[in-house]
Amino acid sequence: MKQHSHSFNAYHPVLSKILTQDSYTGRSGKKHSSSANSTIGNLHIIHDFLENEKPQNTMEIGMAFAMSSLVFSRYHERNHSSENSLPACPAHTAIDPFQTTHWDSIGLTHIEQAGLEDYVTLLQDYSCVALPNLLQDKKQYDFIYVDGSHIFEDVFIDFYYSGRLLNENGIILFDDSTDKHVFKVIQFIKKNMPEHFQKIDLSNYGLNSGKKLRYSIAQRLGKTQATAFRKIGSGMRDWNATFVNY
Repeated sequence: MKQHSHSFNAYHPVLSKILTQDSYTGRSGKKHSSSANSTIGNLHIIHDFLENEKPQNTMEIGMAFAMSSLVFSRYHERNHSSENSLPACPAHTAIDPFQTTHWDSIGLTHIEQAGLEDYVTLLQDYSCVALPNLLQDKKQYDFIYVDGSHIFEDVFIDFYYSGRLLNENGIILFDDSTDKHVFKVIQFIKKNMPEHFQKIDLSNYGLNSGKKLRYSIAQRLGKTQATAFRKIGSGMRDWNATFVNY
């Protein structure tokens, strides 16, 4: 991880510095291992999507140490700096019920150290509660990163509501695609919702860029860390849609 951290200076120097550390100190004074960080590859993929797609509103499920939150919020800071104004409301939403408990507010601390707190809203609730509430409030997003609970039913619920919260042409990106629980949800989307969600070739994003053959092989073997889909329809199947086994 450390050998690639210099490449994040352009994203934000605080993020670059954080990625060189093996542990972080929470607000309680307790040290926590950095092993729960997002992968370098995923952070690059998120950055590339943001630069290419120019989303207005973004969301992530799972915050932890806020590595991805820093990439998202830094993008929004640059985007709004060019307009010489703050967003009417924070442009990035993070859902994490354990930020001030299990994670000891380390993610929030990192956001504050970077001076990016104006661009992030933290919802400290389970995604199965927060996502329906956002839908009820008619919120819409252009990019959603799913990296919360990896239990099948939780991932499926995250997808179900995220699919409705996404604007058309919006992106949903899953972390840990090789995890059996996450993989099962991804297979459901591919087999049962191809007319609503189009799988995106990630060989041109992040560390995969220029490595099409290597990425293609990893994809066939089910060894890709991240999987992304573009919403190309309503995201809702007909009540009598055929179910395809997978």
